[in-house]
Amino acid sequence: MKKRSALIIIDPQNCFMNLPEAPLPVTGAVSDMMRLTHLLLFSGTLFERIFISLDTHPSDHISHAVRWVDAHGNHPAPFTIITHEAYLRGEWRAAHIADQEWQGEYLRLLTRPHCIWPVHGQKPSWEWQVYDSLAAELKGHNCTYIEKGMHRDTEQFGIFGADVPYPGALETEISPGLIAKIDDFDRIVFAGEASSHCVMDSVNQFLEHMPSKDFSKVVLLQDCMSPVHGFEQVAADWMSSLVQRGVIVTDSADFIS
Repeated sequence: MKKRSALIIIDPQNCFMNLPEAPLPVTGAVSDMMRLTHLLLFSGTLFERIFISLDTHPSDHISHAVRWVDAHGNHPAPFTIITHEAYLRGEWRAAHIADQEWQGEYLRLLTRPHCIWPVHGQKPSWEWQVYDSLAAELKGHNCTYIEKGMHRDTEQFGIFGADVPYPGALETEISPGLIAKIDDFDRIVFAGEASSHCVMDSVNQFLEHMPSKDFSKVVLLQDCMSPVHGFEQVAADWMSSLVQRGVIVTDSADFIS
């Protein structure tokens, strides 16, 4: 019996491509997407369903500088790290008093430092859209698009839920229905950007909550994803840990050979 396969592509959007106009380029992303396009072109009907996440943020998202100011009222520069400790010391605060309590609590609950990103994921702009060659190839497949990160008050790297669910906002909580739907497939393949952030969180969320707990049917296409600059070792260590848990980490050429 033929295995039922699903492909999950995390954030294959122009904003993360290493292109001059991209607000948050990931080195190697264009080559990643070209290899993924090639795989789809020659895989025929291998994938019964393709799930594609789209990073989608309001302009006043909590990861954007507009939400924060320093002690002098200045917004942080892109890639500034804001910690809960710095917030308590008064080095940073919410730009609007109405957000002050939540942003302090948010920083306290986070398990990673909060990074200020350049404004990105602005629907329906060019940078929000799927990289052209991949988008064209996807038109011939059975695709489900999933927008993530729309809630202004919490970061969401993973496709299945936010880093810190916002109280009362169900869309920020882990989605067991989506996880179960994907877990129903015999083989589950992950690709996309970036391996150090959104792909890593998506896979980790899936492994933690998948009903079957059959990690051996999960596949990472390591040559169809790249890490954010400076996080190369984070991604490498993470992939090594996945192999130890039984996840398959391979290249796209070996996957279809």
